[in-house]
Amino acid sequence: MINSLIIGYGKRVKNTVIPALKLINDGNIYIYSRTYEKLISDKDKYQFDPIKEFNNDLLEKKIFKIYIIIFITVTFC
Repeated sequence: MINSLIIGYGKRVKNTVIPALKLINDGNIYIYSRTYEKLISDKDKYQFDPIKEFNNDLLEKKIFKIYIIIFITVTFC
């Protein structure tokens, strides 16, 4: 079983990353985000396990792949 951890949570994760992982992955999807409350409210809809904080035990025992999803805002002056 290949479990995945996603760091970051937003539209890109909901619309692209989670559906893609469900197509290619047979393991569980874990998500860590600063906005833990959003994770709790959406966990059943998108079928993932929210992570409030992660540590070495989680990474060593459960996680095979880590995806870091960030949003970058570019400002031109």
